[in-house]
Amino acid sequence: MVAGFSEAFQKAGVTQGPQKDKLRLPFRSAPIRDNFFYFLKLPEQFDSFETFKDAWRYVSRQRDKENLLSILENVTFHIGKEDTNVVNHDERIDCLTFISRNVRAWEGPFLSRAIRDCSKDELLMVMGYFAELGIRPTNNFMREWYRNIREKMSEFRCADVQFAIRSIARLALTPPDKFMNRITALVKSEAPALTEPRVHGLIWGMTIIDSYSRHNLKESVKILYELTQNNRTDNTYAARIRHNSALWFDFSDQETFLLHENDKISSSEIRLKKTLEASGIKLKHDFVCRALHHRPDIVLAEKKDIFIELDGKDHFVFEDGRIYYDGPTLFQTQLLAKAVPGSIVLRLPYTAAESLINEENFYHRDIMANQLHEMVIKAEPGAYRLRANTIDDNFTERSALFPLLKQYG
Repeated sequence: MVAGFSEAFQKAGVTQGPQKDKLRLPFRSAPIRDNFFYFLKLPEQFDSFETFKDAWRYVSRQRDKENLLSILENVTFHIGKEDTNVVNHDERIDCLTFISRNVRAWEGPFLSRAIRDCSKDELLMVMGYFAELGIRPTNNFMREWYRNIREKMSEFRCADVQFAIRSIARLALTPPDKFMNRITALVKSEAPALTEPRVHGLIWGMTIIDSYSRHNLKESVKILYELTQNNRTDNTYAARIRHNSALWFDFSDQETFLLHENDKISSSEIRLKKTLEASGIKLKHDFVCRALHHRPDIVLAEKKDIFIELDGKDHFVFEDGRIYYDGPTLFQTQLLAKAVPGSIVLRLPYTAAESLINEENFYHRDIMANQLHEMVIKAEPGAYRLRANTIDDNFTERSALFPLLKQYG
């Protein structure tokens, strides 16, 4: 146990047990919980990733609803944010991977009693915390969550479900039919009373869910989309939601101004382009998909349109220590493939790109680059991913293409 954390626990009323690195917990858990939150808030208390794991293990054993909701809320606030001062980017990923692997350890106590005591708002909060952290709950957890949501569905209004739909879409979860049937019924009956931000939130979430799941949500999104036509906002984010939804569902889109995305090019993208070109692979530069106002990261100079999107850590969600693409990434990929008929879109995780870029043996690097090139030019039109198991897999462990949506829906 890290000394600073052990001393802080002792001040909170926790004493060390007879065995080294074991803590004897007092009957009342509040001091432990409060100290954990204090510990997260102070950068100097965050001695190491091992310290965080110790804290998480002890605090996550608590069985009552308030403790577990508070844990999720505080971890989300201090670790789920990119601009947190508590952990750096790599430590944040380590923490999220660890939590995702340990959700099973505390979902038992939570499912056994706490989630059944949750109010409607608390059930929505739980899913919101998971979505912001980018951690997918286990299947058992989601079954219990949906069951409790259905029991309280009579309390839900359309404004409430917007929050749930956004969280589900972010995590690329596929809701059960009964849940989505209730959502679509609420949209038909209550959508006109929604505020504009909630209308756009529902359009965003339902369009994404439609793109990767078996649910056909075109009719519901059409109702929401038509509500935006009489009162169009100048907000660029809202305009992009409408534009992308219209393109996905083949609605008539009448935006009167052009959308421009961030043209910033990452250093990894520049280095990957140089690596591919050094291996004899020709690229197109300054290509923009006009239908989406989107510039793919890398475009191969081939007779057919081949796009490679280089994915950083924020394109993934975690489940039991493994990684999956999040809902917005799945949607953007499917939309690009649709906007450019006959094209091939490949999602390339940053770890695979880094292993290619950093290969010191020029001969091996050329083999890897041309292996990637050969795979994509031989593929049928559509969206693909390299095999993704953990966020640390290298290029050779990912040397096969898989349909992007094979693991979803």
